[in-house]
Amino acid sequence: MFVALLLLLVYIVYWLPSITDFTKLLQVSNFLVTLSIFLLLAFSLNIHTGMTGLVNFGVIFFVAVGAIIVGVLTAPSDKFGYDWDIIPAVIVAVIFGALFGWLLAYPTARLRTDYFAIIT
Repeated sequence: MFVALLLLLVYIVYWLPSITDFTKLLQVSNFLVTLSIFLLLAFSLNIHTGMTGLVNFGVIFFVAVGAIIVGVLTAPSDKFGYDWDIIPAVIVAVIFGALFGWLLAYPTARLRTDYFAIIT
């Protein structure tokens, strides 16, 4: 069922008007990348809430930190960015996201139930 719905969504995106085949390819790939990002976030939230039973919305904070860092590093320099390529910016964002996660998890690792949810 998932594959059928995914193919239907890709077909709808492919059906949208476009100027060239390259822009059509960019539309479809943009859709699939965005869908993949939200699928990873949904899986992460399912692991935290569904499998462990903890109410933890702190994962969204780490995603936001990474997205902001990538956005600032890849923005053009005339827009107050740093004009980096995407791969080094993603590597730096992953490192900073892991650092923020460690800084949050280290002092709160022994908390349980509602207290853990409040801190995160």
